[in-house]
Amino acid sequence: VIVSAIVVAALREKKKLPEEKAMEARPAILKIDINTAFEIEERNSRGGFISIRIGKSKGNRYSSYQFLNALERAISDDKIKGIYLKIMEPGMLTFSHMFEIKQLLTRLRESGKFIYAYTTFLTPGYSYLLASCDTIVMDPQGFVIWNGYFSSVLYWKQLLNKFGIRIKDMRARENKYKAFAENLTSDTMSNELRTQISEVLQERWNAVLEEMSRRTGLSVEQLKAMADSLHPASVYEALNLKFIDMIGKDNIIDT
Repeated sequence: VIVSAIVVAALREKKKLPEEKAMEARPAILKIDINTAFEIEERNSRGGFISIRIGKSKGNRYSSYQFLNALERAISDDKIKGIYLKIMEPGMLTFSHMFEIKQLLTRLRESGKFIYAYTTFLTPGYSYLLASCDTIVMDPQGFVIWNGYFSSVLYWKQLLNKFGIRIKDMRARENKYKAFAENLTSDTMSNELRTQISEVLQERWNAVLEEMSRRTGLSVEQLKAMADSLHPASVYEALNLKFIDMIGKDNIIDT
C-alpha cells in the first residue's frame, strides 16, 4: 500500500546531504505533508523551512513502512523538537494506516515533542488521527463531515452472467463467514457478511467516539447524536465544539 507522505532524510542511516549536516546541531521542526505533493522539510531554530529532497524527483512515493519508520526514529531524535502535520487532501489513508500513525504521534507527544496540525478537511477518520495533536488549525474554507462510518459492496453476478461468465465459489459447507467471493456469486448480501462488515465498522466508530470524547469533553452519546444530525457541519461549528483549536491559513503555523 502506498501513502502520500514525507520520509525524512535526516532520519536515514545513509550518506547525509549537505543541508542535513548544516542542521545537525540545530533544533528542528519536522514537517510532514500527507498530500499528493511530496516535500521534505525541516525548520531550524532560526526560522524558515529547509527543504531536503529524497530520490530522483519530487514526485516520488514512499511506502507506509518508510513513513512509519521515519516517525519511529523521530521519537528518539533529540534534534527534532516538534512535528508539523499538514493535510491538504483526503488521500487514500486507510483506518489501519491512521491507527499506526496515531500510535506513533501519541508516543511523540509523550516524549515531550509538540505536534501541530493544519488541515483543509475533517472526517471521522482524520478527526481520530489528529486528536493526538496539541493544536489543530483548519482552513476557513475547509469542509467538515461527521457522519459515522458506512460501507457498500458491489455485486457483479448479473453483469458477469450477461457475458456468459459463471463464478463458482468452492468452500466448506460450514464456512459461512468465508465471504470473499460473495459479490461474484450472489445478488444480495448474506447475513454473515453483513455481520462481519457491521462489526468492523462499529469497532472503528467506537474508537473514534472514545478519542473525540476525550478531546472535546463531549459524551459518546452526544457525539453519536451529532453524527445523526450531521453536525458539526462547518469549520466554525467544529471550533465551537472543540474538534479543532484554531481557524486560519497554513501560514499561521509556517510563520
